Amino acid sequence: MAGIGFELRKLLRRDSFAGLFKAYAYAGIISSGPWVLSILGILVIGLVSAVTVQDRQITQFQVSVTYLIMLSLVLTGPIQLSFTRWVADRLFEKRQAVVAPNFIGALLMVIVGSGLLGLLAVATLFPGQTNLYRVTFAGGLVVMSGIWLATIFLSGMKQYKTIV
Repeated sequence: MAGIGFELRKLLRRDSFAGLFKAYAYAGIISSGPWVLSILGILVIGLVSAVTVQDRQITQFQVSVTYLIMLSLVLTGPIQLSFTRWVADRLFEKRQAVVAPNFIGALLMVIVGSGLLGLLAVATLFPGQTNLYRVTFAGGLVVMSGIWLATIFLSGMKQYKTIV
């Protein structure tokens, strides 16, 4: 998360408990906010659906979403690390114009890779499912992988408030 330290130092300059709290909250939201919100969303959907949906369907949904999160993070992790470092280096060199085209290229790689991985994963992890489920699972993996890459792109471009 290149550059987040500068933003946090600004918040810590206030030398108060409120400034310290804001700095920790800001760092927590930036670093783990999407994961925490995803898990809380799964929990809320499970609780709300418990009244009207069968237990088996709720469990299948929660397992599917857990696999989607896991697969998307494992797939995009190496790309996130290397792309963030690359973006930070280009910003340091004052060559911002080359960042967006490379983001599009990285996003294309992630979309193709996650689509293929999604179709392969649903065939092995969830045999016997309908074609609609398979396409939805693969599409969900593509979307989630793209979101992780876009989030890391925005952090590399120092757009922290946009991420939050």
